[in-house]
Amino acid sequence: MPTPVIAETSWLIEDRLGPAAEAAFLRSFTIDELTRADLVEGDCNRCLELIEDYSDLGLGLVDASVIAAAVRLRIETIAMNHPESTGGSDLARESELCLHPGGVEHFHDRPVPQFR
Repeated sequence: MPTPVIAETSWLIEDRLGPAAEAAFLRSFTIDELTRADLVEGDCNRCLELIEDYSDLGLGLVDASVIAAAVRLRIETIAMNHPESTGGSDLARESELCLHPGGVEHFHDRPVPQFR
């Protein structure tokens, strides 16, 4: 998990579920349930490119860091939920980002259940 994702996730968990849940999330890194992926200089440069290239999508650092780290680590597909794109319905929109060495190749969208 890229470090910007850890920071944002930790904040959201603490805000919505409290400090005990945040501590449990962070503990998952100490017992190797989750793995931290620190960004390297090339990732930061790629994040900047992605944010600029996909400015119409509102792609921010957290999403861009997932893509940049995944490309570097040769992860080919990422599933991401975007509940805000459904206008509050019971379904979230999941996008599979298909990656290649240069970045995003294409998106596939499909509805999936939203878990609360």
